[in-house]
Amino acid sequence: MAARGGVKLAATDPKFDLTDAVSPAYTRLRAQDYFDVATVFRLRNEFELRLGVNNVLDRQPPLVVGNTAAGDGPYNANTYPTWYDPLGRYIFASVAVTLKP
Repeated sequence: MAARGGVKLAATDPKFDLTDAVSPAYTRLRAQDYFDVATVFRLRNEFELRLGVNNVLDRQPPLVVGNTAAGDGPYNANTYPTWYDPLGRYIFASVAVTLKP
């Protein structure tokens, strides 16, 4: 299992001499866990119904702004969409049909 934890702004390290340029209130991003649920129902041999919910608890991602733990990094929608879920809870469904000649 990988270690989990928040993110700390590298500029707070004294070796970078940038601590005066950053507000202490915005030097960390908290860790975030999400709970997703999905299932598949086989309806006869030809049909599958797939249902699921991502971010069941509707956890909001930590917000980032310039001059914070995000700095000038690759963030969008005021968070890191690569690591955090900016969409909130969403439900999905699909049907798969197997056709045999």
